[in-house]
Amino acid sequence: VGHDLVVPESESPPLPEGSYWDHKLIGCVVETDTGTSLGEVRDVIHTPANDVWSAVGADGRETLIPAIADVVASVDVDARRIVVREVLGLTTPES
Repeated sequence: VGHDLVVPESESPPLPEGSYWDHKLIGCVVETDTGTSLGEVRDVIHTPANDVWSAVGADGRETLIPAIADVVASVDVDARRIVVREVLGLTTPES
């Protein structure tokens, strides 16, 4: 308690399919499946229900993305790119 455990990346265990280390997501570019840029992942918020990724655009606007299959279309940490589905009220303004 009150201490950080630091492990070299080479010693990190593999994660199950669809799971990602936080530090691999930070800095990934996020865009919608229609090509709208939402910015870069700046933070990973862990909640009891699911993780939430905070993407911040060049204009400073933050988009909170629930890391669930209904929203996240693809994640490519090697290419530093995340694609999310268009969701009314999340990625597009409600009318």
